[in-house]
Amino acid sequence: LWQPGNWTVLMDETVSMEHRLRYMHENPVRAGLVRVDHDWPWSSAGWYFDRSSVGIRLDADWMD
Repeated sequence: LWQPGNWTVLMDETVSMEHRLRYMHENPVRAGLVRVDHDWPWSSAGWYFDRSSVGIRLDADWMD
């Protein structure tokens, strides 16, 4: 979906991808919906925390 004022950000560095992922995972914490990011049921944070299922298959090959 494209909207005026939005632009594509290339995430070609692992550090950049990890930073953005951490930011997204912390959104429900900042909103006061959960105490820790992996408690939010609609987040991939649980998978990154303890590899618990989040309903879809995730792959961390980019982290190697």
